[in-house]
Amino acid sequence: MMGTVLGLLLLAVPLYVFAALKVKILRLAATAIVRMLVQLALTGMYMHWMFRFNHVVLNVLWLVVMTFTAAWMVARQGKLRRTRMLLPVWGSLLASVLLVGMYVLFLVVRPGNVWDARWLVPIAGILLAGCVNVNAVALREYFVGLVRFSDTYYYKVGNGATWLQAVAPIVKRALERAYLPALAHLSALGIVLIPFMLSGMLVAGFQPWESVALTAVMVAAILCTSVASLLITIVVSHRKVIDKRGKLADLVRIKPHGVDMNQPD
Repeated sequence: MMGTVLGLLLLAVPLYVFAALKVKILRLAATAIVRMLVQLALTGMYMHWMFRFNHVVLNVLWLVVMTFTAAWMVARQGKLRRTRMLLPVWGSLLASVLLVGMYVLFLVVRPGNVWDARWLVPIAGILLAGCVNVNAVALREYFVGLVRFSDTYYYKVGNGATWLQAVAPIVKRALERAYLPALAHLSALGIVLIPFMLSGMLVAGFQPWESVALTAVMVAAILCTSVASLLITIVVSHRKVIDKRGKLADLVRIKPHGVDMNQPD
């Protein structure tokens, strides 16, 4: 406990500098730090109880709650109409995280108990964390594209194209808008974030090459989970997007700035 207090005293240095130079972000920084500490305390509490009891039902319930929270964040960041899109996004995230997570646990990590909180919680948490931002951007771009390029959609459907053929260019455009920035920063992640992940695994007792291999697997798993959940959401939400008369619905609350009107290929 004393070590934690001494460690937190390091925050006094940047806060003092902000105050001495009358930087206008002092109140914002203090609020953000307090909020972070409260979130860490709450996270530590439920993680403590999860690891203490380590029951299958409790671990699955945690997964359900966390996927719902991630779905709410996707809908919020993507400015989707939550009353209509929250459940499809949640179901898609839950299904993709379960499928990819079980694949990693059964075939890669292969622990004695795949439902053990020691393995299920961090792997599912990493997968969800890697999906939120990308899926929010991709879904927003997809639904905005459906409305803005509705003439192209109706033209293709009117000429005999299937629903999948009609929306494929819009899905392609959404994937490009969401994944090009993410993939462009992947090398930066290798320099900044991945060493921290490796350090955590080394502290946990993994050998260096085991840590490298598992980190590479998790990056692949994050990409797979995000793409799978996105496609499942698009397929599942098909009935909500297109009514019985074939009319497209606008499922985005506020149009994002910076979306151009160029027709998809």
